[in-house]
Amino acid sequence: VTGWLEIGGDGETLAGGELTLPLVALRSSNLIEDREIRRYLDTQRHPTVRCVCEPADLERTGHAARGDVDGAFHFHGRAYAATAAATAHIGDGTLMADARVELRLTELGLKQPRRLFLVVEDEVEVVLRVIAQAADG
Repeated sequence: VTGWLEIGGDGETLAGGELTLPLVALRSSNLIEDREIRRYLDTQRHPTVRCVCEPADLERTGHAARGDVDGAFHFHGRAYAATAAATAHIGDGTLMADARVELRLTELGLKQPRRLFLVVEDEVEVVLRVIAQAADG
């Protein structure tokens, strides 16, 4: 994962951010599933997802902050608006953040995966966990 997040000096404002996630790095404990998910997501032609965060006000309690963050993610050459429920822990120059967003596969231009008689739900929850160090300067 590469990118940046900018937190205001008060720790209650997300000034913005951008993260690029390599889809080819997705791993499970099953090599067959890994190959299938890379094929399903077409990682040969679209190896990354880029997430852009808009500025947001966060509710801060001690070293923790939480709030809804609007933004967009760029997937398969298109931008999709999304709102993520975010939680962050800030301290000693380190940011640990979790963001959860619900997406519909069909809205992303993907077909619902099917395996024999199993059909995966159209709505999926994506969870992103980031640990970042403060930039020098």
